[in-house]
Amino acid sequence: MENSTKLYKKYAPLSTAAGIGSMLGSGVIVGLSATIPVWQRGLDLSAGQVGIISGVLTFAIAFGSLFAGKISKMFGLFKSFNWLNLFYAIGAGCCVFSNSFTMLLIGVTVMGIASGADLPISLTVVSHDAPNEQVSARLVSSTQIFWQVGIFISYICSFLLSGIEGVLGARIVFAILTVFSPITWIWRTTSKKFKAFHEEGILRQAKM
Repeated sequence: MENSTKLYKKYAPLSTAAGIGSMLGSGVIVGLSATIPVWQRGLDLSAGQVGIISGVLTFAIAFGSLFAGKISKMFGLFKSFNWLNLFYAIGAGCCVFSNSFTMLLIGVTVMGIASGADLPISLTVVSHDAPNEQVSARLVSSTQIFWQVGIFISYICSFLLSGIEGVLGARIVFAILTVFSPITWIWRTTSKKFKAFHEEGILRQAKM
């Protein structure tokens, strides 16, 4: 029987794929908070509109997290895990090309719901697929590192791009998030290794 260290290394790619979802979640929170003054000036937003956008992001993340169970039941746990990042990418793309309050609000809302739902669903998938409780605990813990990575990357990008005129800097920050999300979507949906992990997990659950 494989020891815990070997099993952890074997399943580490799954926790990385789940962790990138956490990175995208913290990325949108920090990315928006760091660039909202730029959006306000560039899109000529009022103070009230800025408050609405910030509040809607918080509400959307909470909504996605709260209804993650219903989403996974409606579409299936693994299908939800695989496809949520595509919706995040669509929302991020809306933000990149935003030219109005409404478009930015829609983009932020979609990103918030997708990232809010992805975190609990990803952790559920990791726990479901892990071969035992010890490995599951290590895998789940490792995904938390990516939340901090997302914060760090968003702050660094926002700082480096702060000198760019207009909203271009803010668009680039969200473009970076747009790039990461479809890559994660493709990885999750096409990986034969992940599919095998899911199937093995289903068989283990059936034997319990």
